Amino acid sequence: MFHLTKIDIETALAYNVIEVKNGIKRVFKNIQIDSRLIKKNSIFVAIKGDNLDGHSFIKNSVKNGVSAVISEKTLSSSDEKFLVQNKIYHITVKDSLKALWQLAFYNRNKSKTRIIGITGSNGKTTTKDFLTAILTRNFKTISSSGSFNNHIGVPLTLMKISHDTEYAVIEMGMNHSGEIKKLGGIVRPDIALVTNVAGSHIEFFNSMKGIASAKAEIFYELKKNGYGVVNRDSSYFSYLKKRCRRRMVSFGVHGNSTYQLKNLTDKKTGYSFSIRNKGKNLGFNIDLPGKHNTYNVLAAIAVCMEEGMSYRKIKQGLKIIKLPKMRMNITKTKKGIVIVNDAYNANPFSTEKAIETLTEIKCSGKRIMVFADMLELGDKSEFYHKKAGIQAAKKGIDLFLCTGNHTKKSAYSFNRYATNGNKAFFFTKKNSLVKKINGVLSKGDMILLKGSRGMKLEEILNDIRTIGRK
Repeated sequence: MFHLTKIDIETALAYNVIEVKNGIKRVFKNIQIDSRLIKKNSIFVAIKGDNLDGHSFIKNSVKNGVSAVISEKTLSSSDEKFLVQNKIYHITVKDSLKALWQLAFYNRNKSKTRIIGITGSNGKTTTKDFLTAILTRNFKTISSSGSFNNHIGVPLTLMKISHDTEYAVIEMGMNHSGEIKKLGGIVRPDIALVTNVAGSHIEFFNSMKGIASAKAEIFYELKKNGYGVVNRDSSYFSYLKKRCRRRMVSFGVHGNSTYQLKNLTDKKTGYSFSIRNKGKNLGFNIDLPGKHNTYNVLAAIAVCMEEGMSYRKIKQGLKIIKLPKMRMNITKTKKGIVIVNDAYNANPFSTEKAIETLTEIKCSGKRIMVFADMLELGDKSEFYHKKAGIQAAKKGIDLFLCTGNHTKKSAYSFNRYATNGNKAFFFTKKNSLVKKINGVLSKGDMILLKGSRGMKLEEILNDIRTIGRK
């Protein structure tokens, strides 16, 4: 945890400060925007959100033991009196969110921690988790919690850096141009990793190149002695390389990759492969589903090797890597039905890879895919949803069950291209879809869930598990 004094805080906030009251000599070691998570010696930053206003929870934060409050509103006389009575250090600022960013920037700059920034259309969270698991074998490492990758999550992650933190792995997300650039201003990475460029959030961009340009913003604040890490197999590799004015490291199957993936072999429970670097081949094994996950592992290994980690330590780290929640999570019911939960999010690229994975995993029964809308595709939505249906049909998916506002096109396309009696069905309501699953699911079947976060496809997971136990 960090250690900030009263002087540190007021120095960090600088011209954002309007008034300071109840100044106390204390070392602050925690920061929260959620009053329920307050710990001893915590700072509570009251931020006004879309649904809730943190200022309404200041009293709760005090009751939970907070030591300092940062607010952007002039509090009521009763609230102010309450803070004084409880000897709470109170700073009124012009902008609470800016205050959080200022503190994060200050805490980041006062440390010697090496910062790894990660962005990309797919695999950010997975690569971040893999990288953290491997680095932890050798270094004191912190990283973003879950998908804590936005204008709130990134500064809160930077506040986890303490004096002895050696590495911080920061996930940086975006759905509009300029967002990564802003985040980069406080992250200031030593290493900037772009996993890939694909059609996620294309609704907010004019083209794929627009997405590539937004991802390349991570290089703007890359330190002078830092380096970029990019997927060599990406069609936007040359573009990203030009935008990175620092040393560039690449990974991929391409023969010119700095870290070249070779000899990829399906081992049923995972994959074995080798990495060629500087004329040497090093062998690795992973117990994970999905060929696409080898790219996420490859990116993590590339960074670790550039940072000087030994082959032995990296292999040890690979033994403990796990996929994040709702990313290719595989469970098996008592009835022998395999459930593949990949419902955290969906875009055209990740959907294609999910379909491929469903066909790669050994299955004695039917391969069933439950598919919900891919959101934020704009005027490309119909094209990509039709394409998903065609891909599923051509890969031989036995049953393609669709729900949402856009997947009716997917079901139609599937049925046009399907062979061997394979079929697609469309449902306007999830409960109708569950009834269909109940009627067709049998021992040995495998069922994949895939859809965008807003579709909340995981809501039917318990229903499927119940069916799988009958």
